[in-house]
Amino acid sequence: MDEFKRFNFNLSFDRQKIAQVPEHLQIQRSLGFLREIGKIDPILKHWFLCADSRNKGLEHEVLLDEASFVREVQSWKDEDFAINDMSFVLWNGISDPLKGGLSLKYHARHRGSLPTGLEFSDAGTLVRCLQNPRQGLVELISTALEFWPEIAWGVVAPNAYYRRQRTFADRQTVGWIGYCPQPLSAQDFPQVDELRPTPAQGSIIVTCPGVMDEGNAQHLQKIATTDAKLVELGLLPMRH
Repeated sequence: MDEFKRFNFNLSFDRQKIAQVPEHLQIQRSLGFLREIGKIDPILKHWFLCADSRNKGLEHEVLLDEASFVREVQSWKDEDFAINDMSFVLWNGISDPLKGGLSLKYHARHRGSLPTGLEFSDAGTLVRCLQNPRQGLVELISTALEFWPEIAWGVVAPNAYYRRQRTFADRQTVGWIGYCPQPLSAQDFPQVDELRPTPAQGSIIVTCPGVMDEGNAQHLQKIATTDAKLVELGLLPMRH
C-alpha cells in the first residue's frame, strides 16, 4: 500500500453501563488489554505516556511502570468528572505513522460532549503496517470485547466514508469491519464476507473481503445493504 490512507477505528461504550464500572477496574482492564494486544503485532507491544517531547514520552512505558499510568489517568480529572469517569491517551513510541506510529485514546464519561469509547488514531497505520490488516483488526476488536462488555458499537472504515459517505448520516455504520452487540443471523446478511459471533452474544461483521475502498461501488453497496438491514431489524443505533 503506497499511499497512506486515513481510517477510523472506534469502539463506543454504553454510557450508562461504563459509568457503573469502578475506575480501579477500568485501569486493570486497560492494562490487561495493552498486554494482550502486544501479542498481535510488534507495533502494539509498547505503550508510553504522551509528553511534550519524544524523549520525555519514552521515559514511562506503562506496562513496566503501572504507577505512571495511574498518574496519567488522574491527570485527566476535572470538576466535570463523575466518580467512575476515566480518560487517557497513550502512544506506541513510534513517531512516523508510515512505520507504525500510533496513539490510543480512551474516554469513559457518563456525561458531556466528549465521545465515550476506545479509539486508535490514526488507524490507517494499522491498515498499512499490520501483516494481515483484516485479521489484526478483528483480533483487536475481539480482545477489546473480552475486557469491556460495555462496548455498544464498533466500526473500522476509511475516514472519508465514515464522515461523508455513510448511508444514514444520523446513524452508526458497520463500515468495513463492525461490531453489533446483538446476535445476527447469516441468513439476514448474505452479502457480507464474514459474520462472526462473539462470546458475549454479539457479532463482528466483515463486509468486504479486502481492505475497504470508499471508491469501490461494490464495497459501498455491501455496506449500504448491511446498514439498511440493521435499521430494518432496529439494531443500527443513532450517532451521539
